[in-house]
Amino acid sequence: MLISVLLLFIFLLGAVEPVPFTTQCWERLNGKNNLIKDGQLNQINELDGGWVTRQKDDWIYYRPQYVNVSHSNYLVSIAAVGGCTGQNRYKPSSFIYLDDGESFNTTGNKLTSVANAPLTQTISVETTYMRYFVNDKAMNLSFLPSWEIPDKTAVLYEVSFDRAIVVSYQFHDSNGNNVGNLSTGVIRNSIEIPDITLPPLTRHIAITTAFQYLSLGNFFMVPMVFAIMAWLTDFTFPPPTRFLCRQPSHAVLLCIFLMIAWNIINSQSSIFHEWLPRAAKIIELFLSFFLYAVYFYPLFLCYHASINSRLANIFGCYCVIVLFGLRVTVDLPSYVITYARDTPFLVLNAINVLPTLVANFVVVTYFITRSITFQSCDICRLEFLQVKDIEETYVRRLMKMNRLNTKRKVPVYWLQRLKIIWEQCTWINLTDIRYYRRMWKIWGRKLIGTNKYIRVPYPVKISLSILLFCMGQLIPVLLIQLVGVGGYVPTHICFWSPYLAQLQYNPDPMAFAVKTFMLMKIAVYLTVLGAGGFAMIYTLGIFRRVNKDILNIRRGNYALFKGKKDNDIDLDDALRFLGVCIGFGFTGMLYFMLEIAVIGTFIVMVIQLERARDTILSHLGYGAFFASFFIALVVQMIQKRITRILFLSNGTHFGIKNRSPLLHYWYFMMFTSMTRALTSYVLRTLKLLFRYPLFSVRVDRNAETWSVRRGDGGFVGYCGMLKAENQFNNPVMLVFIGCILHLSVSKKHPHKGLCRIHQMKIKLDVEKTVSHSHHQSTQRHTSLSSRRARNRWFLAVTLLNNPLLQRSRIRSQAIISRG
Repeated sequence: MLISVLLLFIFLLGAVEPVPFTTQCWERLNGKNNLIKDGQLNQINELDGGWVTRQKDDWIYYRPQYVNVSHSNYLVSIAAVGGCTGQNRYKPSSFIYLDDGESFNTTGNKLTSVANAPLTQTISVETTYMRYFVNDKAMNLSFLPSWEIPDKTAVLYEVSFDRAIVVSYQFHDSNGNNVGNLSTGVIRNSIEIPDITLPPLTRHIAITTAFQYLSLGNFFMVPMVFAIMAWLTDFTFPPPTRFLCRQPSHAVLLCIFLMIAWNIINSQSSIFHEWLPRAAKIIELFLSFFLYAVYFYPLFLCYHASINSRLANIFGCYCVIVLFGLRVTVDLPSYVITYARDTPFLVLNAINVLPTLVANFVVVTYFITRSITFQSCDICRLEFLQVKDIEETYVRRLMKMNRLNTKRKVPVYWLQRLKIIWEQCTWINLTDIRYYRRMWKIWGRKLIGTNKYIRVPYPVKISLSILLFCMGQLIPVLLIQLVGVGGYVPTHICFWSPYLAQLQYNPDPMAFAVKTFMLMKIAVYLTVLGAGGFAMIYTLGIFRRVNKDILNIRRGNYALFKGKKDNDIDLDDALRFLGVCIGFGFTGMLYFMLEIAVIGTFIVMVIQLERARDTILSHLGYGAFFASFFIALVVQMIQKRITRILFLSNGTHFGIKNRSPLLHYWYFMMFTSMTRALTSYVLRTLKLLFRYPLFSVRVDRNAETWSVRRGDGGFVGYCGMLKAENQFNNPVMLVFIGCILHLSVSKKHPHKGLCRIHQMKIKLDVEKTVSHSHHQSTQRHTSLSSRRARNRWFLAVTLLNNPLLQRSRIRSQAIISRG
């Protein structure tokens, strides 16, 4: 009986091992065939390019058998064995490895032999590009073997036998010549074979290294050339950014920021990965971000100098090409080798990279166009730096505002707005594009929460643009890493399904894996697309909060800070805003998605693990916590109802009646509230865990006290940005400085002439002005003459009709007639 129990235990132990399951589950879940043909050995020696043996009867197919492994007349345990291909045990063969088990007491190795009857398969590497990466040491080969117990004799012999495998690799060139051999050696009781590289040398791509050093060279070459130009000519060395002053939202500058965001989000390795020692890997992330800032520093210089020099535009075009080539050489192997195995993810990544390709195209087109058509022009330089007069309009509105006569606006409800829109829906408005633009601007401002009299700081625009771009790039990356080919979800499901399937009433590892993978895909898509999309929309709320905070600061309301003077936020906090905004948003989105993923995984486990679910619910259903929670909730509801009926006056919240009984009632109820407090603390903690990751995505608010809030780098950076914006771009100060410095600045400003386009425009404007003035003078001269003529005629008619003049005229005529 003891032997029967031992055999049953050994069989069950072997049943839960992921022995034949891993490869089958891998192909079933991923839906992709591996490079190795006939992974289940069902068609051995039958497929061209499949598994072959030296002699066709070296390996045979064992039919599935049902075996009683209990060896008891009272207990029958039927197990299915076989149903796979294995070595022919009736055919003798030599051994390439033999262990007689004598060292079992010291090493634990049982009797093991590896027969000299190998399986052989040749894998061909197709396409020139794939061969290039093989030759460039950048392609890996993963081998996933599996085995199972073939028949009933092996069930008995398993007590004293180990399982072993030897994998040998032979590398051949295109001519069939042997270029190398590799063997794993004897692997006991394990199906984990390490990946091999073809050939087993370094994986670094030579052209990537060339582009990296080329980009580093631009960091020294471009500033040096600009410094020489500034020393020899009237050229001004440009700044990389203009965050302290007002600047227009140029699309080209935004595209450059998107380019650097693309490089940061896809930075899989850098040159520091090889330079740094193992103990200094912790600073690799910091150095990688700094490295990309070094890469793009010349490009920002070239952009801000593009309006002043043709050479700056040529250098800018060169920098864009070098940076784009660096990114392509790093990412192209992933698209051609990794993503090419799964067409949907390849298409998804291709679509996801389209905005970056458009951004690179816009930037390089801008520099090429400016390089060809560049002419030194004062008006072009002014238009390049010209911004809308939002601050001046704000000051003008302040000057005209009469607070004594202001009336409170009546709120407009949705039905009234719909009525107004319906009344404005005329045929003329429906066909007018300007009407749609005006309505979109109005509703867009109301939706986002912007104010037409407040300029959103440019660091906020750039930070949110980069953050949203990084969030959008993160979504397909996570989908590929989680549920793509070779993703974490199918890999771990295949590994744990044989174990976790035993927690079902009818264990079936393959059915368990398929259903679990389907449920986990739903959870992953809800996590990545749902939680990620919601985090992106929630991040846009910074626009509304920035407008409100800037307006409050301009009105003198410094409630956001500890006090107007009692805080030590300075310029150092302001310059970190872009980094902390992107870092907090990106990290917060990851944590929020991780939280949703944990919840989804927990729900999947509750659905799939039937025995564990029923056991836990049966214990927790009558547990102290849940019982006390519901009892405390019911007691609180009854207590509130009794208090309102017996001790509160009608229609009041603190109007007491029956005061004397209330004091006795108060005494007993204040102690019974402890139960509710104990359970409510757990609920508060859970709410904090679920809410705070999403709340921390944005840096514009912090619900903690100021002493704790001061250590929050994100919120302090946001406050520093607001103070710097109010310090350098206050509307009243800008208008005042513009009034007193207008003449002095215009006198000191160097004049460099005009380009051909503006010369033609000015010539046409002068001609129009001259013709218009001549026409006005002619009209004025004509109108003056006609007015004088009318006055003369009016004077003549008046004199003719005057009675005194008529009498005088008649008298004079009579005197003349007498004479």
